[in-house]
Amino acid sequence: MRIIKKIKPSHLLVSFFSLGLFLIDRFFKIIAIGHHWSRLGYYENTGIAFSLAISRPYLAVILIGVLAWFIYEYSRQRHHCDPLFELGFYLVIGGLFSNLLDRLLYGFVVDYFALDTGLIFNLADMMILVGALIFGIKLYLYEKK
Repeated sequence: MRIIKKIKPSHLLVSFFSLGLFLIDRFFKIIAIGHHWSRLGYYENTGIAFSLAISRPYLAVILIGVLAWFIYEYSRQRHHCDPLFELGFYLVIGGLFSNLLDRLLYGFVVDYFALDTGLIFNLADMMILVGALIFGIKLYLYEKK
């Protein structure tokens, strides 16, 4: 017999927030493919996050899979009750899967933000960055205890 655990409201909120960001990123990518806005544009990123170059595109897909698995396993084993840790997890996973979906559909990631510094990125990249920072800070604080 399988026991279904009751989902805490904070965990549900974190899940919907991350899903919302994922959907917003997908929306921007679909719009960016057909339109160019003032500071938003359409950029084909064959590299990894923030347009960093990668020599073999299939390595990015493998890296995404390994990273997603590692984060899932670690969070499942140690931090399944911490909503902030789950937020970091869902942000990273949502960003990874949004960019992975682009790679599978188009062969590249659609970016739409460009800074004057030459940095090109999308919301999924920011989700990965912020989620990884939350994940890293929580790990550091957890291991310090």
